Amino acid sequence: MDIQDIIASISLLLLGNLALLFILVDETDNCFADIYSAAISIQNIAPKARQWKLVIAVTVIGAVLATTIPLAQYEWFLLMIGGLFVPLLGVLVADYLIGMRRGGLSIAAFYEEAPKLRLVSMIAWPAGIVLYFFIINLYPNIGASFLSFILSSSIQALLIILENYRGANKDKS
Repeated sequence: MDIQDIIASISLLLLGNLALLFILVDETDNCFADIYSAAISIQNIAPKARQWKLVIAVTVIGAVLATTIPLAQYEWFLLMIGGLFVPLLGVLVADYLIGMRRGGLSIAAFYEEAPKLRLVSMIAWPAGIVLYFFIINLYPNIGASFLSFILSSSIQALLIILENYRGANKDKS
């Protein structure tokens, strides 16, 4: 089933064309916001560039890419984003919730301390990534985001608790 089949199915429904019109109108503002955001981001890198020229350039580049890149390849790009960022969010949520339980997180700590690469996170995050891609390749109908989020956040929470437990036992001895 391709996009033409979906559009044809919706248009055959009672008031289907009206629904398609509402979808088109609703999604139009998203395109304008994306184009403007990209132009402003580029202008941050090249402040002397004229904003209206950047808007036109981003629009043209986006239109060319949208008409030439096969949609199936874009799907894999979206799956890659989901596969990397959903487990990462699970790690961050677990880290935040456990940090809050241990007495809170200070805003100053985010700005004053140099970030540390934590081995705990480098175990939990890849585990969620592996589960995500395992599911989308072998069992695509069950959905991978929720399960990879749960796995990575659970591993992160468990490893932090074990790390804290080990640290507390070292301090006692």
